[in-house]
Amino acid sequence: MRRCLECGHWGPAGAPECERCARFVDEIAESGWREFVAQEFGTLTALDERDIAEMVIDEPNRHLWRVVDAAYDRLICAECGNALSRGPAGCAACNLANGFRYVAVEIDRPGLPPGNEHALRVNVSVVRRPSGIS
Repeated sequence: MRRCLECGHWGPAGAPECERCARFVDEIAESGWREFVAQEFGTLTALDERDIAEMVIDEPNRHLWRVVDAAYDRLICAECGNALSRGPAGCAACNLANGFRYVAVEIDRPGLPPGNEHALRVNVSVVRRPSGIS
């Protein structure tokens, strides 16, 4: 672990307030998305990505959690205008999407202790939607 050059916390503990730490956390999902898209579809446009994101969230139980989280980032909530699942706690559509994110596939990564992926997943979801957690 290293101290963040912007906020001084151990990275990425400054998220979501610190933009640099928040980008680090977002990259966990984004790297999963890029790998999924490259493997399944090759090079895409933003419009293609939105179509794929809609497909992914229609069946979140068939995709890795990182892919599902990143898919939600590509869709806008019609109720609050934020990235779907990342809106305020009072947004019914984001609350529903946030709940569905937990049916996504979670597989422990090789070489790491069992349960590490779950801990990472929970931390990412809390940091990315702090208003939804008491």
